[in-house]
Amino acid sequence: MEPHEHEHAAADWPFADPVDKQVITTRPVLEEQRPILRVAHEEDGDWQLLCGTTTATPDARAACFGCLFDKDRTLAELADLPRGWTAKRPAAGAPWTRAKERSPLDVVRQTIDREGFQIVLFPPQRPLWGMAVGLQKRFDHPEVVVFGLPPQVMQQMVWNLASAIRDGERFEHGTRTDIVIERLICELRTIDPKWHDLLLGPLKALYEDAPPKMLQCTWPDKQGRLPHEDGYDAQYRARQAQLEIADPAKAGMLPLLKAMGRA
Repeated sequence: MEPHEHEHAAADWPFADPVDKQVITTRPVLEEQRPILRVAHEEDGDWQLLCGTTTATPDARAACFGCLFDKDRTLAELADLPRGWTAKRPAAGAPWTRAKERSPLDVVRQTIDREGFQIVLFPPQRPLWGMAVGLQKRFDHPEVVVFGLPPQVMQQMVWNLASAIRDGERFEHGTRTDIVIERLICELRTIDPKWHDLLLGPLKALYEDAPPKMLQCTWPDKQGRLPHEDGYDAQYRARQAQLEIADPAKAGMLPLLKAMGRA
C-alpha cells in the first residue's frame, strides 16, 4: 500500500476497524474500477475485498480500507460481518449473501465423511510425504504415509492403499503388498508416535477423541530390498526415512528436520 494522505469522514465510518487499516483487494478493483463482489472477514480480523473474478496471487494488492469504502459506500452493509464469515453478491448494488467460511480443517472433515478419507501432501509448497487421513475414524484402520517420491506418485500410492482399506482390506506392521505401485512389493511399518505431530501438522486436531495410529508404506530399491533390510541402497535411504525409529539420526530424519528448520 503506497503512503498517502487524505481525510475520511469519521462520522460516516461504520466499521470497528481503523479507517486506515490495510486490507487485501485485487488489481482489477484498484486499477480497472471493478466492483467489490466478495468480502471475507478473516478469523484473525483481517479483511479481503475482492472483485469476484480473480483470487490469483499476482493480482493481490494491499489497500486502505477507508479508500475502498469511499469508492463503494454499500460496504457499510457489512460493518457487522462476524469474523470467519464471507459475503458475496452477483453485481454492484445487489443484496449481499452471507455465509460462515469453512476452515481448511472443516473441508477435510467433510471429505472424510463423504469419501472415507482425505489425501494430503506435506509440506504443500514442496511435498516430501503424502498420506491418507480419516481411515482411523471411518474404518478403525491406521492412517497411511508414503515418503520420498514425486508428489503424483505418492498421491497415487496413498490412494491405492486407502481405496483398498475402504473396500475392506486390512494392513498392519509387516504386511507386504503389491497393490501400491506396479511391479513393486512394498511393506507397511508402524510409525513411532514421536513423528505423528510432524507428519500431521494442523491435521492433528482431527484426533481429539483418540491418538492417531499411522503406518508407513516403505518402498524397495532396485534390488527389491526394503529400508529396514541390510544392503538397502543408500541413495534411496536419504529420501525415505525409517519412521518406525524414534531416534532422528538412526531414522534418517536429520536432513528433513534441518530443511524444515526443526533440527
